[in-house]
Amino acid sequence: MVEKMNWSQVRQRIDNGETGDKVKHPDPAAAPLGTDEEAGGARTSEEDIARAEGRHGSRAPGERPGAAPSGE
Repeated sequence: MVEKMNWSQVRQRIDNGETGDKVKHPDPAAAPLGTDEEAGGARTSEEDIARAEGRHGSRAPGERPGAAPSGE
């Protein structure tokens, strides 16, 4: 079973470089992940959080979005 994540956990994984989106370093955020949904009175679906967290179609560390795999 896949662990349910919240936005705070997703941001921590991104800041720790675990999703392959960036190097391990905290990013200051003007509006933290999930703020818009919370302000609008809507909860973010678990699927949307998982997608943002990178479990669906995640990249390898250092791989850029849209980049061809190594050796091609």
